[in-house]
Amino acid sequence: MTELSPYCNLDTIGELMACCIAKKIPFYACRYPGEMLCRCGVQVESRPQHTLCEGFNVVPFDIESDSPTFTISPDFDPRQLSLLNSLPARSVEEPTWNDADIDQEEYLDKVSRLVELMKEEELSKVVLSRTITRTCDVPTVLPQYFVQLCRMYPSAYVFVVSYPGVCGWMGATP
Repeated sequence: MTELSPYCNLDTIGELMACCIAKKIPFYACRYPGEMLCRCGVQVESRPQHTLCEGFNVVPFDIESDSPTFTISPDFDPRQLSLLNSLPARSVEEPTWNDADIDQEEYLDKVSRLVELMKEEELSKVVLSRTITRTCDVPTVLPQYFVQLCRMYPSAYVFVVSYPGVCGWMGATP
């Protein structure tokens, strides 16, 4: 068995991501601060592991029975893109999203309130985020956004994880 390569460069990661998205194949990619290469993994055969193990661990903010911790464990060499392209697309029921978007005004109100709570020393650390839903051609746009985040924020940890029917998440964090 050939050892799986966990690395891709920014010029080729987009094609790998677009293929996985179009075929509904679970994958992850991340770029560590100051690095030029992305670490990536594609999971073709196995199912997500509901324990923390080697791979990309996804831990929801609120762990519930319908939203458990899981790991995407790579079992496919991303260097074999032509083989990946030849695989049939999976049939996956995509989740329906609720309208959880928060507009900028509401977000800034929450920021102000949290700053006040921190000044009053009722909170010592807070992570506040918001969702902004946009309709787009995901196989084209998501890889472009990932590469753009990597280039715009060279000192950030940049990541994307996609498990069709379960979750999709992308971000950049210091």
